[in-house]
Amino acid sequence: PYQLTLSNLSLLSFIWEEFSIIMTKDRLLLSLLLRVRLSLLLPQENEYGWAREFIDKYKEYLEPDQRENAFHFNLALLNFYEKKYDEVVDLLNSVEYTDLTYNLNAKVLLIATYYELDEIDALESSLSSFKTYIYRKDIVSEDRRKLYNNYVSFLQKIIQNQGNQSKLIKLRQDVEQVKNIASKPWLLEKINELIGEKIQA
Repeated sequence: PYQLTLSNLSLLSFIWEEFSIIMTKDRLLLSLLLRVRLSLLLPQENEYGWAREFIDKYKEYLEPDQRENAFHFNLALLNFYEKKYDEVVDLLNSVEYTDLTYNLNAKVLLIATYYELDEIDALESSLSSFKTYIYRKDIVSEDRRKLYNNYVSFLQKIIQNQGNQSKLIKLRQDVEQVKNIASKPWLLEKINELIGEKIQA
């Protein structure tokens, strides 16, 4: 099962995985899928628009029991890259995720969105409830639990150490050394932004 890693490559991976089912319907669509993988490497507005059209157009080819989960999550992920954070929140809250992987990744994405929106109360509440969720669910494997727990722990440290450059630099080193962590590139990006802001000040 895949994990959520908030980077351009993750967007490729998710859309590729979710819509690869189309290849069993029509081999000619393989070229379209390859175009998605290549075009989304470049975060250009027109390429994101093409990806949005692709998701909308081929939604019907997804397996019925996963269709709504896949469609809403991938659309939310695309909106995240486009920095349309309010739409991300609406999309993630518009469907009940019946699949565990989608549920976990949707929670990770929602937490990241609250951070970007600077919605501190919602962010802290979501971090706390997510940590409770991953330890309460017996079906969450130990590896997955560690993956998401590290995400929560490091993001909480990022929030706590804003404005402290020396601690942020040490935190960045810690994140870089940990392998089992969800959304590692995004966490590093947020730390670097805070260090950059401190340097500029």
